[in-house]
Amino acid sequence: ILVTTKTGKKGAGKINIDYNYGISELTRTYEDIGFLNSQDLISQINLSRRNAGMADMTDSDLMKLPIFSNALKDPDFVFNHNMVANTNWVDQILRTGNFQEMNISTSQGYDKGNLYVSANYRTEEGVLKNNDYNRFSFRTNANYEPVKNLSMGIKMNIGYSTLNNVPNGGAPGGNMNAANGGFSSIGSDALPIVPVYDSNGNYFNRLSGYNLAASIDKKYYKDYRENYSFLGTVFAEYKMPFVEGLSLRGEVSADFRHGLNNFYIARELRPTGVNYVQANPLTQRNFNGHLLLNFVRKFNDIHSVNVTLGIESQRMTSR
Repeated sequence: ILVTTKTGKKGAGKINIDYNYGISELTRTYEDIGFLNSQDLISQINLSRRNAGMADMTDSDLMKLPIFSNALKDPDFVFNHNMVANTNWVDQILRTGNFQEMNISTSQGYDKGNLYVSANYRTEEGVLKNNDYNRFSFRTNANYEPVKNLSMGIKMNIGYSTLNNVPNGGAPGGNMNAANGGFSSIGSDALPIVPVYDSNGNYFNRLSGYNLAASIDKKYYKDYRENYSFLGTVFAEYKMPFVEGLSLRGEVSADFRHGLNNFYIARELRPTGVNYVQANPLTQRNFNGHLLLNFVRKFNDIHSVNVTLGIESQRMTSR
């Protein structure tokens, strides 16, 4: 494995700053796909019923649609033809996404060493509403030769990121298992006849899992992920002056990662009437150290010898 890293070069120091901005959109719109509106949907349903020798849908038939199975547990629930909406669920959960990224780096070379430092920040708003990502990273590489034949150095990477996730799947079991409807429900279960809100301004049919606006509302649904990372290496290498080509190198590294996934769905979206909460922390540690004795020698420009003798120790923990 060959690993290369940026380092400072001898001479005048340099500072680099760059900024990037971009937008993201779906390549096909709601209209391009050709979803039915409410009028066409009801017309198609009634046409199929007539072909089967049945009458057009009544208000009672509307309330028997599978998406209202949980709502019917409320004796006051009502849905009739006068309440039919023409909801564009794509507009309810999608937006124009964007990202911003900034990089700052500086490098400097000296007679006996070099230094490179960089920082990066990136923030993203996804095409799904409330789907956001933030990341910060810091990196430094420093090398120093305090005396002849002895070189020392340190490499360090620090990272931090957060992610607000949103549901994408369906809602099996009518949301009983804390699964909310998401983007993939647009073409199947999120019908345009269903309004987003009721007459009181509350989410309509919110217990079904198929009111997609309710499913991504941060007051009722959270899937938040937070990650920390640290990777550091310290090394020292000494070239033996009494044997040409012989060197001794020692290196110690540490890799630390901690993640926390918090999942929450409020009782307002669950037929059970209780909140659902999960917290999944994970910490991983990896320590590695090795000591290498290297002999590299070339003879008469046609023969070469490369011998390495080493010992390595590694310890990994996860909890």
